[in-house]
Amino acid sequence: MQIKDLNFIGFFSELRCVNKTDLGLVHFRSLYSEKYSMLAKAFTFLIILICSSVLHAADEKALAVSPVMQDTSCPTCAAIPNSFQTNTEVGAGKSALTSTGEAAQRIINYLPNGDTKRGLQQYVDIVGADAYEGDNAVGTTNAGIAAFFSRKFSDPKNSCVRDAALSFYRDVEKYLKAKLPQDANCKPLPGNMIVAGKSVSTTDTATSCAEPDRAGLYATVGADRFKNLEPGWLWKLAMEHSKNDPNSAMFLIGMCGHDDTAQGEFSWDDNSPAALDEIREQCAELKKQKKLYDNEIKELSAHPDTNATQIAFAKSTSTVLNMQISQLQNTSSVQRQMNCPSAASGFYTPGSLGLKADIPKSVKDEIQRVQGDIGGAKKIPSKYYHVYGAAFMACQLVQNGISPSQAELIQTQAARLYRGIRMCGSNQEYLGDMKDYKSAMAPLILKYKINDPKQLTLAIVKDIRSGKIHCDVDNFDPQFANKLAKECAFLSRHSIPVQMITSDEFDMTDEQIANKVDNHMINGDAAELYNKWYIGGETVAGKTVPCTDIRVWGPADLTKPTESFFGNLSKPDDWGKDRYEKASQRLATWDVDFKWTEAQHSAGAKFAGQSCKKRSPNEPELGGICGTGSSQKFNNSSGGNPSSSGTTQQGVR
Repeated sequence: MQIKDLNFIGFFSELRCVNKTDLGLVHFRSLYSEKYSMLAKAFTFLIILICSSVLHAADEKALAVSPVMQDTSCPTCAAIPNSFQTNTEVGAGKSALTSTGEAAQRIINYLPNGDTKRGLQQYVDIVGADAYEGDNAVGTTNAGIAAFFSRKFSDPKNSCVRDAALSFYRDVEKYLKAKLPQDANCKPLPGNMIVAGKSVSTTDTATSCAEPDRAGLYATVGADRFKNLEPGWLWKLAMEHSKNDPNSAMFLIGMCGHDDTAQGEFSWDDNSPAALDEIREQCAELKKQKKLYDNEIKELSAHPDTNATQIAFAKSTSTVLNMQISQLQNTSSVQRQMNCPSAASGFYTPGSLGLKADIPKSVKDEIQRVQGDIGGAKKIPSKYYHVYGAAFMACQLVQNGISPSQAELIQTQAARLYRGIRMCGSNQEYLGDMKDYKSAMAPLILKYKINDPKQLTLAIVKDIRSGKIHCDVDNFDPQFANKLAKECAFLSRHSIPVQMITSDEFDMTDEQIANKVDNHMINGDAAELYNKWYIGGETVAGKTVPCTDIRVWGPADLTKPTESFFGNLSKPDDWGKDRYEKASQRLATWDVDFKWTEAQHSAGAKFAGQSCKKRSPNEPELGGICGTGSSQKFNNSSGGNPSSSGTTQQGVR
């Protein structure tokens, strides 16, 4: 019976449940103490459900007149005065992350003014839960954090941020090129001007080359490919660029480090003398081209009847060039863009903050055993961006007065929430997909008299290859779905495009097809086991419990489900041994993701706690890159979109 740490409950050291008769408050202090016994954990979770049930049982009239109301989207959160409730039902039609963000904001509003409130408010503002379109978007991009950095970088009032970032990432690129000669073939992308937002001018931080794979799970500075990188090299460089202000240094690293893709849109309008010279040069070049076409028109006009086509083309081109010249003459800036290091860059090498700023080897060994040796993953990346992102977020808390230990706790539980949301999204997708799949499979079983999904799929593929079944329906036909043979639609559910099995160039082997089907089925089975064995993703007493890594059923070791009495007892009755083992082992790869991400966020937050410092009330943010005497106050909820730098629009002539 695997009941793990219940720290996912929240950020606060006190949980209050209020019943409808207002008999008093039930206090559970120090919910996130260092250790819980299994019984205490189970008891705590039981109390949470009881509190939720009590509130759910309260009649609407009693709740309406009660001086306090439990947040219906967060049954484990503190009771909140009615004055803080909005008129819109929390979470109605919204993602779990958005609902959680709204609930957190209500709690923050209820907190007394002070370091805790200020730190949590900034944290929630940066996360930007409302920036995500849905729960599935959580796994593809840090939309809220990316938007935060984009605003800071692009706001014309924050030119110091832009200048510091450009200088820092140029030096990062120079350092890596010097230390990693095997990657020296990476060359800067050619610079192209942007005029009126039509093209992009990249800085020398952008690269276009054939790079190696991302840093692996066991990769570290000072070893193998990264043997020339010094421990903590990135932190040292960031401190140099921020005048030894750790808060500003963490900001610079977090800008690109919070993810290894889709970090943000770092563009700005450059109205420097050099930029204006570029515009003048391009304008002069266009004028030369226009003059050539105008002269050609004069020469061709001597024989208009025989040169009519050439004259028309030359006139058209001259007109276009004249429009471009006019546009340039009224342009006062060049839009430029900074690109972050690529995912394979040495920038994401573990140990770049410091050798201790990484997950323990024991965790790496478990990840390798579960996802590599058993799960079959050939290459497991380090995903060190989780450490960078956690360090940046924890630094925001520390500099606003929250203690390093609390900051680490908050960030670790944020990682748990992140993983839980991803787990719920994947589970719902897999279960829904399997339901549709079984529905589509039923008539085909009757036709082919084959029950096994792999053999059924291969039989269909054979008929398509032989020409018995045709899948070449016009994709733009309004009746496409109705005309497409059900066998072809069935294959699409396994993401097997018909052209991949009928083309000589892309032909898939039967083994590849069988493996694809097998993987599809295993994911569905693993999702089913998760729903049966774990707490979370269900509705209890009308309250949605988030997906968690708290397992209350199943084998002690998910990778060896049939080697224990309880493991065999947990096997679904209609499943064979092979099916059960594959599903449980797939579930193990998801389960270890929780431990992996939490360890990364803990490592990053711990580093921030040891490095970042609390700001004094009058000390500006980012003093290390914008000056301690700067009057700028950075408002996380404001900041401009990429816009003009504020110069007059007289342009150049």
